[in-house]
Amino acid sequence: MGLRHLKLNYRFFCLLALAVVLLVADVHAGDRLLRVSRERSEDLLAPYMDVLEDPGGHLTWREIQETVQAQRFLPLHEDGLNFGLSESVFWLRFHVGTELGNRGAVSIDRIFTPGAGFPGRLRWTLYDGPTGSLIADNRTGHHDNEMVEMDIGPGTRHYYLKIGSDTALVLRPKLSTWYDCLEQSRLAAIGFGLFFGIIGAVAVYNLLLYFSFNDLSYLWYVIHLVCVILYFMGINGLTGQYVIKGNSDLVGLLNRSFLGGMAASMALLTRSFLMTRILAPRIDRMFLALCGLTCILIVLNTVVAARFVNTLLSLLGIVIPVMMVLASWRSKSLGFKPARLYMVAWGIFVIGAMSFALTASGTISFSLPGFYAFQGGCAVAAVLLSFALGNRIQALRTEQAALKKKEKDLRRLAAIDPLTGAANRRSFMTCGAEALEATRKSGQPFSLLMVDVDHFKAVNDTYGHSAGDLVLKNLVRVCAGILRDTDIFGRLGGEEFGVILPDTDGKAAATIGNRLRQALAATSVSSGGDTIFVTISLGLAVDSRGMDTLEQIIVRADAALYKAKARGRNCLVPSEIHPGVVNVSK
Repeated sequence: MGLRHLKLNYRFFCLLALAVVLLVADVHAGDRLLRVSRERSEDLLAPYMDVLEDPGGHLTWREIQETVQAQRFLPLHEDGLNFGLSESVFWLRFHVGTELGNRGAVSIDRIFTPGAGFPGRLRWTLYDGPTGSLIADNRTGHHDNEMVEMDIGPGTRHYYLKIGSDTALVLRPKLSTWYDCLEQSRLAAIGFGLFFGIIGAVAVYNLLLYFSFNDLSYLWYVIHLVCVILYFMGINGLTGQYVIKGNSDLVGLLNRSFLGGMAASMALLTRSFLMTRILAPRIDRMFLALCGLTCILIVLNTVVAARFVNTLLSLLGIVIPVMMVLASWRSKSLGFKPARLYMVAWGIFVIGAMSFALTASGTISFSLPGFYAFQGGCAVAAVLLSFALGNRIQALRTEQAALKKKEKDLRRLAAIDPLTGAANRRSFMTCGAEALEATRKSGQPFSLLMVDVDHFKAVNDTYGHSAGDLVLKNLVRVCAGILRDTDIFGRLGGEEFGVILPDTDGKAAATIGNRLRQALAATSVSSGGDTIFVTISLGLAVDSRGMDTLEQIIVRADAALYKAKARGRNCLVPSEIHPGVVNVSK
């Protein structure tokens, strides 16, 4: 009885242990079973999937059913699948059932979508688990079979999804209702419309600015934006769906070319915007080298392995913007204010590009914000760069205006006498020759006065040179109050001045000269407690013959001035007799 009792207990414990194992297995299977409910419009499949990597892509459905291969499946626990730039094929196993309602299990219609990160580039095949029959496939990368209608019936259904890609293998498979699929498509269309609308509007705006200002910065930026539009059309599947149908290899080649175009145009834009050829020649040469390397990769894109070119172009697509940020920072430190907004714009671009690159390479887990950060960064950067380019034009205009003002000031300083502010001899002769030519063309008279301060040497010897300077300044002030805007007054040397009177005959010129003489005699200057009075002598010459040069007229007026000095000073003497000019002395 003891032995029989022991055998019974042994069988009982064996059965109990087997039941516990089965229970645990069933609980584990229950954890990996997706139960579809009518109350949910969408179910993500990734958290319920097991994955098996097939490096050579040679395994068949029948082979993965074998015990050895079946045990190699590993569970996944993420909402999205991200295998990076892998050349392997992956098998995904998942189990789907329906939740039990008050009336038991019911059938539910759902739409299966692989949710490819790069639509049109993912090759997938969906098998029925128990029978291995083909449910649907998209091995050609065509867009017509991106959705599969599935009837989730009572009980548990087993499926195998075989996937592979010639680019980054990123997907977010799910089961959803028809309404949810249509809603997601509508939202995607709105998102694409906003993105491409913003980029397109900015491109057109900057193209108009290029034609207005003829600035290469705008042209490089427009080329960059065009490459952005074409690149994102490719990776979002629009090129393969509407332009180049059924040829994913060509779509991939074009995508890599447009990515290279984005990188090259960014380098050229920075050279033009920051004027690195002038402000930072070393950085300028680096940008030229990176631009050349990018162009070489674009050419090699047609003959070299796609993954190799894609990796290098992606790397350049990050290195070049980082260098652009550093170059902007250096330009900002040199005082170029538009570089600040330029640096912020490309900083946002770099963050988005790095997030996208790390996600696409499988370095970080898949997430929708991380995957689409590049597009968002491009849109924000596009708007900010437009403001930066506008600020650059404004800054250059301000700088140009400042340079013109400085040039004008320099010309004015080069044309005036530094002590008195009157025109210097060079300016007087230039402007006088122009006035003489103009009056001869118009048939108007032309007169010239030579003015000299009487006993100026005595003033300097008696009161000092500072007093003499005050006398000369006072003479210029008095003359400025009497002469017209069209008259030309200049200091020819020492205490000798010249007055050009366009459209003025000898009589009128003598009247003006005598007014100057009388006005100066009525004024005085104070220096060191002394009050100083001075007078002037004037010589008058008129362009009566119509063939003398300005120098010859000055010689005649100067000769008349010496006559005025000889007659006792403080008088006006003409070089020849003019009608009406009779009072030539004091």
